[in-house]
Amino acid sequence: RYGDNCSAYLALEKDKHYLFAQTVEGAIAYGIVQDTMVVLGEPLCAPADLLPFLTEIKEYCQKNAYSLLFLNVTSTSLEEYRKMGMGTVKCGEEPRFYLPEYSIAGGKGAKIRLNINHATNVGLKVLEYRPNEQRDPMLEQEITSISQEWFAMKKSSELVFTMGEIGFENPMERRYFYAVNPQGTIQGFIVFLPFKNMNGYVADVTRYRKDAARGIVEKIFYESVMTFKAEGIEWASLALAPLARLEEESDAAAKLLNTVYERMNDVYGFKALYQAKLKYNPTHWEPCYYVYYPPRLTPAVAYSVIRIQNSRGVLDYAKALLRNGFRRRSGRETA
Repeated sequence: RYGDNCSAYLALEKDKHYLFAQTVEGAIAYGIVQDTMVVLGEPLCAPADLLPFLTEIKEYCQKNAYSLLFLNVTSTSLEEYRKMGMGTVKCGEEPRFYLPEYSIAGGKGAKIRLNINHATNVGLKVLEYRPNEQRDPMLEQEITSISQEWFAMKKSSELVFTMGEIGFENPMERRYFYAVNPQGTIQGFIVFLPFKNMNGYVADVTRYRKDAARGIVEKIFYESVMTFKAEGIEWASLALAPLARLEEESDAAAKLLNTVYERMNDVYGFKALYQAKLKYNPTHWEPCYYVYYPPRLTPAVAYSVIRIQNSRGVLDYAKALLRNGFRRRSGRETA
């Protein structure tokens, strides 16, 4: 009923704890990092109940000596958090697609059309797997092997908390779309989660083989959202582009996050991720925010953002700084 945020369905993942409201109907999904309660997305409650629920959450944190941090809050109710004396800073933007109006025609859609056409010409075909109707152990094993190959290629540890699992053991309302080559071998897949009160789907897990044909992800995503559109679903999302589109923000906290965007790009590929989402020609971009109390963006808050998503996050960051420093020194020596 209240899962408007694209992160809402991740409340059902097994790495979450829950706090239920006492005075209204509502709940939050959270994790603890040292003395900080980190909440994923907005509280799950009716808009009219947000302020009393926020009061409960704030009092709970004060009673237990916790700082409070909300991840990936949209702009819809931002003023309500500010009324509670909480600090806010933009942390990126989420590309959304209003499917009745979505199109890849015209100049802005040229690159995605080119990639889709390439994937089609090499014989890739997109199919949907419905494990709630009939399980296919061989197909699931093949998808799992692609996931393992994917992680072997990554520079950093697996992200958790803000990203879900493939979830074959309990699919719930997940939607699975995958691409096969002419030989019938799976080349890549996308797992979608519902949001917008079941009137939208967000691409949560996207993985493909290292030798997959160019355009495979674009083809899977586009054919998936066209399936949703035919079903009467109105929205699709590619999830948050972390720290993207902050360069014009004027407050000091946003400028600090923009510095992280530049320096951590070597580890997490923030810029490439933003550009990859941009080419899909979203109908609009939804600003997302970190919300925190006390209203100061402290090092402890920044550490909580990294640590809740990646147990090796700080170590990955340190390695990136060392690599970048080495490259700069090597460049000067070569020059």
